[in-house]
Formats: sequence, C-alpha cells, structure tokens
Amino acid sequence: MQRLEQRLRARLLELERDGLLRTRRPPQGIDLSSNDYLGLSAHPLVKERMAAAVCSLGAGSTGSRLLRGERECFTQLEQRFAAFKGTERALYFSSGYLANLAVLTTFPETEDTIYSDELNHASLIDGARLSRAARVVFPHACPGDVPEGAFLITESIFSMDGDFAPLEQYAKLGAALIVDEAHCLKNRSSANWQLVDSLNKKFILMLTATPVENNLVELYNLITLLKPNEVAPPPTPGSPARSGHPT
Repeated sequence: MQRLEQRLRARLLELERDGLLRTRRPPQGIDLSSNDYLGLSAHPLVKERMAAAVCSLGAGSTGSRLLRGERECFTQLEQRFAAFKGTERALYFSSGYLANLAVLTTFPETEDTIYSDELNHASLIDGARLSRAARVVFPHACPGDVPEGAFLITESIFSMDGDFAPLEQYAKLGAALIVDEAHCLKNRSSANWQLVDSLNKKFILMLTATPVENNLVELYNLITLLKPNEVAPPPTPGSPARSGHPT
C-alpha cells in the first residue's frame, strides 16, 4: 500500500510540474467548454417543463427501463426524434458516451473487425476497446482497404478539427458504417446533414447523436412533450432573447 501511495504522489507531482493538474471549480464567465454552450439549461421553458415532469412523474427513473424505469414520455420522445431524423427507431441514453459504448459493445462480435479513425471521440475509442472485435486504427479519413462486412466507425464532423468525414467514400466500401453525429445535428440545411440522410437508409447501420446540439426549433419541440401544443418558438438570431434566457 505504501508503494502504491508513493507512486500516486509521484504521478501527481508530474502532473503539477507539467501544468496538467486539474481542480474542480464552479462555472463562471462565458461557457466555451461544456455541453450547455447554448444556455438551454437556464432557459425558462426548459426549467418549467422539467419541474412539471418531476411533479407528474416523480424524481429519478427508479431503475433501468427494463425494470421499472420506463415512462411513456421516453417512448414518445424517441418516436418524435426518429421521425425528425427519418429513421425507423431511436433509443435514448443518458449521454452520447453511453450511446456509443452500447452500440459498439452490442453489435460487433468476436469474429468481427472494427476500423476506427485515429481522431475519433474517446467514446468511440472506448467502445471499440470494450467490444469483442479486433481493432484497426487508420490514419484520419484514410481507411485504406476495408473488407466487406467489417465495421467502420467515424464522426460525421470531427469535434476537434471541424472537418467532415468522407462518408460518401465510406459508403462504397461495403462496411457496416456507424456514424457519430454529435456535431452535425445543429444545422439541418448543411451539406453533411443532407449527405448523412441520403446515405442513412441504405448504407449506415447505426447513427449516434447528441440532440442538445440540434437546431433550436426542433429541440424545443422534442423537449416539451408534456404540453406539445404550447411550444413557444426560440428567439431567432439577432432578436431579443426571452426574459431569463442567457444572451
């Protein structure tokens, strides 16, 4: 135990020396680093619906959806999002990270091979590691020869570099294509959105996404299931924000 403590202290000193030692602190200033950069967690309509849901359904899920955690509103939400994306079904998870882990630990099996872009998000990397399949990490956007029937996993828009994956090229490889759309959903008119939609039904096995980055009007419609006829449109760019909405 003493040896382990010494090793941990040495690692902490290394992190401090390299300027990598992190500390927790409450958020302040402009948000450029969290998943709430649209400020929706503080929007009065979101808070109102959240409070109404707690009063109606109780606090917490009480367990997994397979046990006693299922709610009708979850199914309604999934149906509406599936219609929004033009897919047959949708399944919600509590985070995009868990969604990617679930997909990659469920579908690839021992005899399969996963081809993964070297710049993929950590959730895709961890999901591939936890799967039972063999793994091949390829240079960014250059998968080379991928055998038919293999799994190819990629982001549609890469979060750190901001470039697009060559999805049209990937679709021709004959691989089972799994696309993380976490950074593509916010603009329905984008060329990449339209490309993913055009490839989706024929070539893409699975899409994982983070709807919080969706375009605002659709997001409001998705999160206000308790009173769907009372949805107020979000402020348009350049117009004054609603009272209480972060500017």
